[in-house]
Amino acid sequence: TRAELDRGVTEPTSEPVIRGPKDSFTENYQKNLGLIRKRVKSEHLLIKELTLGVQGKSKVGLLYMDNICEDELINEVYSKLKNINVDGVMDVNYLKYYIDCSNKTLFPTLMYTEKPDDASRYLLEGRVIVTMENSPSVIVCPTFFVDFFQNSEDYYHKPFFSTFMRVIRLLAFILAIVTPAFFIAITSYDPEILPVNLLINFSMQRSNVPFPIIIEAFILLFTFELLYEGDARTPNNRGASLSILGALVLGDAAVSAGLISPIMVIVVAIIYYDMQGSIRFWRYFLMFISGLFGIIGFIMGILLLVINLCSIKTFNKPYTVPIFPFMFSEQGNAILRKDIKSLNKRPS
Repeated sequence: TRAELDRGVTEPTSEPVIRGPKDSFTENYQKNLGLIRKRVKSEHLLIKELTLGVQGKSKVGLLYMDNICEDELINEVYSKLKNINVDGVMDVNYLKYYIDCSNKTLFPTLMYTEKPDDASRYLLEGRVIVTMENSPSVIVCPTFFVDFFQNSEDYYHKPFFSTFMRVIRLLAFILAIVTPAFFIAITSYDPEILPVNLLINFSMQRSNVPFPIIIEAFILLFTFELLYEGDARTPNNRGASLSILGALVLGDAAVSAGLISPIMVIVVAIIYYDMQGSIRFWRYFLMFISGLFGIIGFIMGILLLVINLCSIKTFNKPYTVPIFPFMFSEQGNAILRKDIKSLNKRPS
């Protein structure tokens, strides 16, 4: 019996919306195209389709604006997809590793979204959108570093508040990576950097802790990783109780038992959820090198992080543009945001 084996259009789940459109992509290929077509009613919006998977035969579509998007970008994405030779592709996220195969970095150079308004905005900037049947999200090609600190709701607020929130996101990213390593470096090797009263306070908190500070940090981070993974794999009705048990009960018990210090809980608990894989690696790496060499190791690690970021290219374009190379004319929509009336040019 013929039936529609899909669900209706619902609100986004991985990208919650407060203001703005509340529809999201579904597993239905034609509905996804319709959600974009409904926003971009232009004859220049074209689609290239191909079938991937020897056995699965999944339909994949490349959407682009032929009067805006570069032909080189379209052909590069299309050729990479066309060369995929596997039995089946189950979701659009599988395609990221085939499209992005040239980059040897932990920072994400492709972004996926389940919001049609975001996908439409990226199309009008000259990017390529990759959509696939049976997948409730699409891939944006190319993606740059500043894209992970922007949100579609930034354009619904005044420039001051949008800029403030973008700065907060950037600071959260920086603090999540450097805070544990910096704390380890100054307390283990260079305590003279700290004010005397603060140093005495830290020493009193750690007086009953039996582990070196770097071991304490690694134990606590590993425990947080276990709790995070357990919470992510637990059904929703049990996830809240697991979070309360892990964060409050076990954390307080560990501090009371003298296994960890209160300040270490604060330092390690700073987190930023975008780019999780890269943040985890660099956080552990900086902690390790700071534990070995102190402030000198911390500075070396930061330099390596900056060098890595500045050396990444996504589809032959600098990953950190417009911060590096610096483009003054495009700073109004990078971390800062100008008045929306002034944003009358597309990104170069």
